[in-house]
Amino acid sequence: MSISNVLAEVYFQDMDKKYKMKKRLRYYRYVDDILILCNVKDIPNIKNDIFKEIEEEHKLKLNKGKCSEGRLDLVGYDFLGYRIEKLKSTGDIGLTIKKSTKLKFEKSIVDMFSRYSHSNNISPREFIFYLNNKITGSISNKVNGTSEKEKKYGWVFFYSQIDDINVFYHFDWFVKKMIDDFKLKQNFKGLEIKNFVKTYYEIIYNRSRTKYIHRPDILSIDEKRFLLIDTFNVKERSLKTDDQIERFYYAKVYKPIKLLEQDVQDFS
Repeated sequence: MSISNVLAEVYFQDMDKKYKMKKRLRYYRYVDDILILCNVKDIPNIKNDIFKEIEEEHKLKLNKGKCSEGRLDLVGYDFLGYRIEKLKSTGDIGLTIKKSTKLKFEKSIVDMFSRYSHSNNISPREFIFYLNNKITGSISNKVNGTSEKEKKYGWVFFYSQIDDINVFYHFDWFVKKMIDDFKLKQNFKGLEIKNFVKTYYEIIYNRSRTKYIHRPDILSIDEKRFLLIDTFNVKERSLKTDDQIERFYYAKVYKPIKLLEQDVQDFS
């Protein structure tokens, strides 16, 4: 278990308190990444003060090669997988997703399609189940045992605070492109492929009531049994008891949900 987050909170608590109280700037820190929003003319003094405090008082070495400064509307700024910049879609400064993060997620989608196209063991229905799960994410309190609080899993959940909705339109286009590139349209005929844009709006406006986002906890034992047979082609003889059904359901449904965390594991 990593304790770097906890140590950073303890080590920087005085510095955090000091800079969060300053009225001429906004200070944000996540472990060892610091973001400061201020008037452009104040940059030299604030930068000098921060560098001096970190190097002289905290005795830490700065990676100055990764430090950047400038006007947000001209240069933008990357922070924890996000990018703050002047958005083409709105003309205003807002949150989007940095390019390398988008490319990483695109690659994970390509990998899914590539594995499916080279496999004889995955049915179209099973593949679409996992693709939809990747698109909508999941809401569950049973993925890591049982807890009273529901947890949200998935890429759109993590990035649901962005202002650049065009990102989600892009990924809907990208999924359609993969289906065309891999010549799979006929394979998926009659199957519902979910939508990043609709998922985003469900999360923002209908999260507590949504039936669009995957909720694996709500199925009855009979519904789980039917899903395992119909979607995953599990043999009926392997699902004679509730315990057998639950074991297969965990392996086929809950365990893959954990993999959704890999899409955002560097930042969550």
